Amino acid sequence: MNKKNNIRRNTLPALAMAGPVSLWMILFVTLPMLYIIYISFMSRGVFGDVVYEFSLKSYGTLLDATYFKVIVKSIKAALMTTVLCLLIGYPFAYYIAKKPKEVASRLIMLIMIPFWTNSLMRLNSWLLLFQTSGPINNFLVGTGFIDAPMSFVYTDGLVMVGMITNMLPFAVLPMYSSIEKLSISLLEA
Repeated sequence: MNKKNNIRRNTLPALAMAGPVSLWMILFVTLPMLYIIYISFMSRGVFGDVVYEFSLKSYGTLLDATYFKVIVKSIKAALMTTVLCLLIGYPFAYYIAKKPKEVASRLIMLIMIPFWTNSLMRLNSWLLLFQTSGPINNFLVGTGFIDAPMSFVYTDGLVMVGMITNMLPFAVLPMYSSIEKLSISLLEA
């Protein structure tokens, strides 16, 4: 009897903490995702509405050449972003980890600052900087590097810049956390 009360006493606080979060996740993440999966197996009506008749036609369009090219291009962009974030982020994380705590905390704060602004605002600022009448083109034309403004907007290069600036903190912070915990003697070995 005493063991049963102990188990109940230990699980009640855990349920009180995990229960609301679990309920929230089930209601607003799991159920909507299940509904989206269900809808993906339905037919499309004339005006784009959902007709509740089972169909695999939606999944057949994935094999269409146009969609397949888009999927491959997206996977390439994701891989390039991952590799570049690791190549840029690891040295930066290592540099931060080797600094004194006060300096490291300031450098981490610099990484965290972009999280305080909306990602759409950050991406919009890249568009403003690189548009044909933007400061980057004005500088390049003014210094004579180029004769006429270049079109940077909606190019693969600028997409990569935007992706890297959005994802780099997600690479640096976990790597910094791991590197910081490493023993100096292990690194020297």
